[in-house]
Amino acid sequence: MRKHESLPPISLLNTRRGGKRGAEDATDSLRSFTDLASWAVDAGVVTAADIMVKAEPEKVRSASFASSLKLRSALERFLAHRDTAARRAFVKCVNAVLEKGDGVTALRLDGDTMEIVQGYRTRTAANLPLAIAMSMLDFVQSVPLERVKRCEAENCIWFFVDTTKNGSRRWCTSEMCGARFRARRYYHKSRELRSP
Repeated sequence: MRKHESLPPISLLNTRRGGKRGAEDATDSLRSFTDLASWAVDAGVVTAADIMVKAEPEKVRSASFASSLKLRSALERFLAHRDTAARRAFVKCVNAVLEKGDGVTALRLDGDTMEIVQGYRTRTAANLPLAIAMSMLDFVQSVPLERVKRCEAENCIWFFVDTTKNGSRRWCTSEMCGARFRARRYYHKSRELRSP
């Protein structure tokens, strides 16, 4: 996987697959708070201890899950449409999560390097949307958004960061979506050549 595709906001967007662009028939790998928590821990957004995966009231888990999916949808709309309304909705959604959050931002010294880290006053499932919102803030500040693209394959809704020098990348992966496109193009060209 390329460097930017491993960024949490891109991998969060790509937890849905199949369907048509933006269609509701896509398959979502995040079906529950547990699925989302597993993704977040694997993506390095949060540790399992920070979100208390076990022994949380279902109400807190459900609210955290719903809030996190709203963040994903807002980011997807913003990146897909790039218009003022989508930008405002994204900012409003992120700010709503940040206002409710119980986070602590601090500066940490690691050897000679200083870095800003996010911590939490209490360990609760409610920290998950805050951690996702913080990763989105980092993403929009550090990645040139004009380089964030959606795969051009007909049945793919994944996003990627185009790191090519000339900005010409078209597919989430050349090996999958790009290969299918090239195979279809070759098939149609060879049929045209054989037609009378």
